[in-house]
Amino acid sequence: SPARRKLFDILNDYRGKNYAQALPSRFLKDIIKSVDANGDGVITKSEYLQLLKNIGHEGELTDAELDEIFDEVGVEDSSAGEKVIPVEVLMEKWKPLLSTIPLRG
Repeated sequence: SPARRKLFDILNDYRGKNYAQALPSRFLKDIIKSVDANGDGVITKSEYLQLLKNIGHEGELTDAELDEIFDEVGVEDSSAGEKVIPVEVLMEKWKPLLSTIPLRG
């Protein structure tokens, strides 16, 4: 989706500036650890927003774009009362794109 592509561009911009010498797997591990701040194995919209803020890209994804991503790959979580993205799904979706998109910066 266009929203997911925009997110990957943001992540690769950060990767190019801060992880240029690191393996993609190291970057992915660090980002997953950062985005799943509470370690519960699922990513919420607020955790995504906090990640974007932490990497200096706050406000670059709109609420509608974030909703698009969660509609595309999220699952309903009755305990959270919202859609969440399981870490395993996030890793599966991010890994091929992060390892193939050329680094910028």
